[in-house]
This record gives sequence, C-alpha cells and structure tokens, in this order.
Amino acid sequence: MAETTETRTATGRLASPERLAAKHQQALFGDYFQLLELERSADELAVARALTRIAAEFDPLRLPASATEEQVTRTKLVAAVALDAAAGLPLAGAAAPLALAARPAAADPAPDRAQFVADLWPHAEAASAATGIPAHFLVAQAALETGWGEKVLKNAQGMSSYNVFNLKAGSRWDGPTLSLPVREYAEGAPVTEHATFRMYGSYADAFADYARLLTQAPRYAAVLGQREAADFARTLHQAGFATDPGYAAKLERIITGPTLRQGAPATS
Repeated sequence: MAETTETRTATGRLASPERLAAKHQQALFGDYFQLLELERSADELAVARALTRIAAEFDPLRLPASATEEQVTRTKLVAAVALDAAAGLPLAGAAAPLALAARPAAADPAPDRAQFVADLWPHAEAASAATGIPAHFLVAQAALETGWGEKVLKNAQGMSSYNVFNLKAGSRWDGPTLSLPVREYAEGAPVTEHATFRMYGSYADAFADYARLLTQAPRYAAVLGQREAADFARTLHQAGFATDPGYAAKLERIITGPTLRQGAPATS
C-alpha cells in the first residue's frame, strides 16, 4: 500500500507527498536553495550529481494530485534552477541519466521566465547603449537578483519596487524605499542583516538608475564595455557589487545558460 502513496526519489529513498510538500515549503522560503551553494565545491562531478538529484526530486510529476497550481509552478522553478546551475558541469556516471531525464521538462523557458525576459529586454537595450554592456548580460543579472522575477522586492503594502538589481538606498537616494532582512556574506559565511532598498516606478527607471551607477561610480569602470560573460561577471564581483563568493560563477552560468538564450529575442 505504501507504494501507492509514496514516490521513490533519485536517491532511492521513499518520499511521501507530505515530505515533498515540506521540501516545497523550504524552497518557497529560500532555505532549500542553500543546497545550490554546493556549486562552489571543487568537486564538480559531485556538484552535478547533487544538482541533478535536486532537479529529479522536484519533478512536478511527483507531486500529489491535490497540489495547487502555485505548488506546481514553484516545484518547476526549483528543478529549472538546479538544472541551470548544473549547466556546464561535467555530467557523468549516475548524474547523466538524471540530467537527461529531467532536461526535457526544462528544454523551453517557462512562460513566466520568457515573459520576464520580454518585459525587461527594451530597458536592458537602453542600459546597454549607455554602458556598452550587452543587453542579455543585464537581463541575466536581473534574473539572478530576483529569481527570474519571482522575488522582486515588495513593500509592506505589496507594491513592487521594480528594483531588479536589488540596489540599496544610500544617503544620496531621495526616492521611496523599503526595508527588510536580507542574506549577505561576511568572510564567505552567510549572515542576515537589515537593509534599505530603492523603489522605482517602473523597470525602465530601475535600468536607467543602474546604468547611471555603472557609468558614474569609479569602482565600476572596469565593468563598462565588457563583452565576454566571464569578464563581465568577474569584474562586477571584484568591484564589490555582491558579497556572495559564488556570485560571478552564478551570473556567468545564467548568461550562457539555455533559459536566457531561448527567451531572448531572435535578433539579439
């Protein structure tokens, strides 16, 4: 009887719908994404196996029939993020069948991701003209910062900040703001701190403000005009944009990954 209500995971363990639902809740709050920090490991094969296992365990087909549409969407998101993170890593041995089994579900960008790219593209092109940075690099960074639009910051009233680069509000910022706890890194270790972020009236405002930051702040001089994904990600991180030690690697993988390539306009 147990086999009718439980599903065997990629690791051979039995996962009940309740267990999968609990994992879903972890992902919803961001805890389960900490597993993706494995990508910083030197053992890339072990990382690939772990990530493809995550993707397989979050197969929407494993959810119970009573799963809500939101649960299905979130579950697909976890699988897609895991696959994107595994892109470019050497998949071999036990990892290869899992990757091949999970890849078809993520072969095309999810409609919400494709729409995210489409919504940001004209603003990214405007920022590209001002900075010399390819538009898809900027869209990729916005995707990394917001989980492909899933985590754009909102204030207590539920209003979007449109802050797709998660720019903080310093003493010179005179526009609206919102404050909330965020995860940062200190000496490579994650810490939680309260921060104040900028709010914009539109994505166009957000991209224009980011372009001003890149062109006016001396520390970003080396970032301007970068045309190679690895160089852009590396110089941006070296300039101190993000505290996450794995930020450059994550950004490069999104830039070169299949989701962005397939979601970007054909003329790009």
